[in-house]
Amino acid sequence: MAGTKFNHSTGTPLTVAALFGQASTIKILLEHHADVSCAKINGCTPLFLSISAGQFLHAKLLIKVGADLNLKCPLARAIPTVEATEIVPCLLEAGADPNLRNEYGWLPIEIAAMCKKRDFVEMLFPLTSPVPDVHDWSVQGILQYVQSHAFKEKNEEILEKNLADLKVKGADSFKKKEYQAAICFYTEIYKDGRHTKEYGHYSNHNISNLFCGI
Repeated sequence: MAGTKFNHSTGTPLTVAALFGQASTIKILLEHHADVSCAKINGCTPLFLSISAGQFLHAKLLIKVGADLNLKCPLARAIPTVEATEIVPCLLEAGADPNLRNEYGWLPIEIAAMCKKRDFVEMLFPLTSPVPDVHDWSVQGILQYVQSHAFKEKNEEILEKNLADLKVKGADSFKKKEYQAAICFYTEIYKDGRHTKEYGHYSNHNISNLFCGI
């Protein structure tokens, strides 16, 4: 099926189907041997996009057919989600590396601690190599570490730098009429609810949604 090899800066058919949660399209593309680990939208794989979109049945299907478990660190992305109790053990069992950092430089166990998900900190603790900055390498020590002033100050700088980068990429994608990519960038900007929806970016996001039929 030639369509499964289609390549574009806004994504392969499978990455776009994963981004918009199109279950029937995903199944058809997988039946025709689509590349399950191609990363075109902001370096995101279909697995990462399925997890981001809350499409955990799709994510499990992609894991089953051999999706790359570490590209873009889908484990770190899964931990803050509502269905983390389902997808995190699935990723770990399949072989996802708990010692890989995400684009912010955070380990999955640090994200679990920041989200105050002690059960996941306990799950990841025996699988994670000690972090030199965490002087008390214990479950409680990690939970306390992410609440420290030094950790928060360092990571606020990382977040602001990444936010600025996402805004530039989102605006550039919108200008080029690469609407799927623009949606991905703007979704990343607003996913944690910390940032005010600036009119220009918010407008671009909504227009991109309209062009994509959302």
